[in-house]
Amino acid sequence: FFSAGNLLASGVLLAAGLVHQLPESIGKLRISIETRFPVATFVTGLTFCGFLILEEYLHTHFTHGNQHGHDSHSGHGGHQSDIDGRGHPYKDG
Repeated sequence: FFSAGNLLASGVLLAAGLVHQLPESIGKLRISIETRFPVATFVTGLTFCGFLILEEYLHTHFTHGNQHGHDSHSGHGGHQSDIDGRGHPYKDG
């Protein structure tokens, strides 16, 4: 539970910082860049999505990549499993 508490606390602190800093960034960028497009908000959202994609990639690469060689989904007792050795559904042909 301690790890989940740390994650929750860090998320709250990051969200509070973002909520308090974003309006100031919007104001300063609106003055320096004369456009009606919300540049600061767009960059914030794009950065969030980029970190989310990076985290998911790294999570998938480092957790599922280490499971090769473990044949936990193979069929037992002479019957054929519906999942192949790579964790994908087995397809005939």
